[in-house]
Amino acid sequence: MAFVVTDVEVVVALGVVLIIVYIIGSYWKHRTLTRYAHWFESNMKDRARVQFHSFGHAGLRIRCEMQDRSTGYRELYFSLSLGARENLMYYPLFMLTNDYDRVNCWGIVEGPVRSKLRLNSLNNKKLTEYSENEPNMRKLNVRGIEESGYIVFASDTEAATKFLERSNMASRLAEFRDIELVELDSMSSLIRVVSKLKGEKLPDFVKFVLSLGRAV
Repeated sequence: MAFVVTDVEVVVALGVVLIIVYIIGSYWKHRTLTRYAHWFESNMKDRARVQFHSFGHAGLRIRCEMQDRSTGYRELYFSLSLGARENLMYYPLFMLTNDYDRVNCWGIVEGPVRSKLRLNSLNNKKLTEYSENEPNMRKLNVRGIEESGYIVFASDTEAATKFLERSNMASRLAEFRDIELVELDSMSSLIRVVSKLKGEKLPDFVKFVLSLGRAV
């Protein structure tokens, strides 16, 4: 006798799968965010007063009030956003879009930022077009940066070139290719960095951010 699956059984089976994915995905994200928080507590406690604000299992915000000013920063803020692994639809979309977790960082530096600067991936066509049309922003041709898949615009080309040289930007981008945006704001003395986030790469990302503060 042929086995017939009813609509009710299909709905029940799908519901069970959704519940399992939600529980496992939420647990995994909680463990991941806890691991990130422990990393900041262990590795930044000698340099900064560290505070956390959690968004459940969706993300984590970290504030580092710097005590070690040799980093070049007064304050650092990290916003970690994890992919929706508790949602079943995340997985086929991940296969199609190569989605990643992300980290946004904002840093208020001690010294003056002498040039507005925007460095972004060549894959970000919209941001590149925006920079090309922005008043007082000019493209920089820096050896090694475009070869790594990035483009740079700045308001003061001389100051920006010196910053890129001091930070050893070209070689760092060649080694750490998850960076999506580096932005300097001369009006607010702010550095912003956006990157894909892979758990094992968090220490490298923080080192990258600290190197920018020292180079200003």
